[in-house]
Amino acid sequence: MPRTMPMPLALLGICAGCAGGAVERSARLPQTQVVEAPATKPEPKSADASLISMPEALSLESQDLGPQVLMPTAVPDDAEVMSIGGFAIHKSHLYDRLFEVNPFETKKNVDSLVFDILLAKEAQERGIYVDAKQVDEMIATEESSLAKQVEEDWGGVLTFDEYLQQNLGVNLEVHRLLQRRRLARRLFRYYVIRYLALLEDRVQVRIISHRDRATIDKAMGQAREGADFHSLALRISEHTDTQRRGGLVAPFSRSSKWVFAAAAFELAPGEVSDVLEVTNDGVTHHYLLYCTQHMPGRQVPFREVKEELDADWLKNPIINEEANDLYVRLRSASEALKKEPEDR
Repeated sequence: MPRTMPMPLALLGICAGCAGGAVERSARLPQTQVVEAPATKPEPKSADASLISMPEALSLESQDLGPQVLMPTAVPDDAEVMSIGGFAIHKSHLYDRLFEVNPFETKKNVDSLVFDILLAKEAQERGIYVDAKQVDEMIATEESSLAKQVEEDWGGVLTFDEYLQQNLGVNLEVHRLLQRRRLARRLFRYYVIRYLALLEDRVQVRIISHRDRATIDKAMGQAREGADFHSLALRISEHTDTQRRGGLVAPFSRSSKWVFAAAAFELAPGEVSDVLEVTNDGVTHHYLLYCTQHMPGRQVPFREVKEELDADWLKNPIINEEANDLYVRLRSASEALKKEPEDR
């Protein structure tokens, strides 16, 4: 019988909501192939590692997890990835082919890289750091759980290392390095986004979104008559990022680019907004906001709130609007600085 292996989501899905147009989607492990269990142990099907060069960052002896983990690795020229039949394939060839195959995804990944560079600058300037020991402990726990599952499903057929090579195309050593860097990046993204937010006066709301105006009008009436907004959002909201959390949106500031920021700050705690509308690509979505709290800004160093942020990140992951809002603000500020010398 075919056997499939459930892949771990907890480690790589920590910032699942960071996935908007500007931000790299949560890099969950790919679905495991469905294969017939052979009578004898199969040979690993991964590509010959000697043919394909690994990224420079993975060959470094020092795996420093400072803000530079967000930065692209500098190379002196257009590095060769592999050679076949006397033809050298370079990184620029890969970019060109990826753009031809899927321009939208390629542009989105460029945006993600730009965002990481902007976040790295903020992390360096504000003393935001990732605890390497914490990262290693989390990866070890996740790896142990996955190895146990592989042993239960594939013991005697595949070793853990062979399983990784067949399904992910890397051996255990490279897998660990990749996991370490991915998790460190997600932590930096989370820390920078949330730390910058808490420095400003913020408001927190729950939202309900629906394309049908009658449905949202009915929900508004129910909420204003005392119905639990959290339960209403769970039941009817079409806003996928927040629906499972009862519509809860991470706190945001007055300077937020979110379309409803101004309206949210006008609400008192416990107040329900009028119906608000947003039209994208010809489709209108109707929204209700429910104010949960107003939060004054806190001018504190990162080290004093790191433990607080750690305790909250699994319960309240970054959502699209939150990440995209900061991306727009940081990029706009960066472009404004670049233009200043020209204006003088």
